[in-house]
Amino acid sequence: WNNLTVYGKVKVAADVDELTGIYNKRALKFRLSESVYGARQHGSRVSVFLFDIDHFKHYNDNNGHIAGDQALRVLAQLVQDSVRADDVFGRFGGEEFLLIMPNRSPAQALSAAANILQRIERYDFPFGKGQPMGKVTVSGGVATFPDDSQDAVDLLLSADNALYRAKQQGRNRVFRAETGLNPQPGPSSAVLDDSQA
Repeated sequence: WNNLTVYGKVKVAADVDELTGIYNKRALKFRLSESVYGARQHGSRVSVFLFDIDHFKHYNDNNGHIAGDQALRVLAQLVQDSVRADDVFGRFGGEEFLLIMPNRSPAQALSAAANILQRIERYDFPFGKGQPMGKVTVSGGVATFPDDSQDAVDLLLSADNALYRAKQQGRNRVFRAETGLNPQPGPSSAVLDDSQA
């Protein structure tokens, strides 16, 4: 019984990011593979939102790594408090985070991502005013299986490409993955600015 209890604690610890208390990359990759497999079996969808903190190196360099770690913890809690019960959220590495959203259409996933962006932008992070944008912001990419990809690896790549475009287009925004030669009409990005705050 003691061995089983210890094993359970070790297994949980192995899935959790030590700094933020949310899932780590290893656990996220496993859960994403599971979600895509389940979506394929049931003819359903799974969306992902991959995002990172804008100018995080600037934040660390100006305020120190202790402040940077605290910002990561605060952001993780902010997002964790605003996701659905069946969503899976974790730290994908450094200042990068991944949200896995089962049974969400591209439009629903983009809307959820925009809400998270807005929540982060409006939060008064310590030292946020010293950031290049005058606040702590994030940029991200949204992708959906099977609309944008055929497997979990491709799904992450599609979201990562969309994240890169969001960075290139000015940050503090989320873009949807580009699909095929004829993307479906409808919203493909969400941008936050002071007029929406």
